[in-house]
Amino acid sequence: MTPRIDSRAIVRSALRAERYAVLATEAAGQPQADLMAFAAVAEGRRLVFATRRDTRKLRNLADNDRVAVFIDHARHEFLRAPRRLGITAVGVAHEVNAARRGEALQAYLRRNPDLEAFADSPECTLVEVDVESYRIASGVDRVEHCRVEDCVA
Repeated sequence: MTPRIDSRAIVRSALRAERYAVLATEAAGQPQADLMAFAAVAEGRRLVFATRRDTRKLRNLADNDRVAVFIDHARHEFLRAPRRLGITAVGVAHEVNAARRGEALQAYLRRNPDLEAFADSPECTLVEVDVESYRIASGVDRVEHCRVEDCVA
C-alpha cells in the first residue's frame, strides 16, 4: 500500500472509532489542552465540539483561532508491533453560526447521544474546527503528514 492510502485508512478509522480528543488552544503564550467529545463532519474535513460559553478555551479561540486536535487511536489494526497510534488534526476553530448549528448539532449528537442535555443547554455552544491537515504518528520514529483533501477524500 502507498502511504497516501494508509494515511486515509488510518484517519478514517480513527474518526470512526474514537469519540474523544484533546483540543489544544493558546492565548497570550499560555497553552491549554482539554479532553472533549467530538464528531467528524464532512468526512473529517471538520470536527465539532460542544463547550460551555464561559470557558477559557473559548476565550483562547477569540485570541488565536489556530488549534491542534489530538486523537489517541489505541484501537487500530494498522501496526504489527505493539505501538501507539495518534492522529493530530491541525486547523482553524470558530463558533458554529446559527445557520449551521442544526447540522453541526445533529452530527455531534449522533456521535454523542449521552451529551444531548449538555449540548442543548443555553450555556453551551458548538465549536467547529476546519481541518487543514492531519499528522499520523505511529511511535516516536514515524510521522506522516497529509493535507485534509488527501486524507479524507
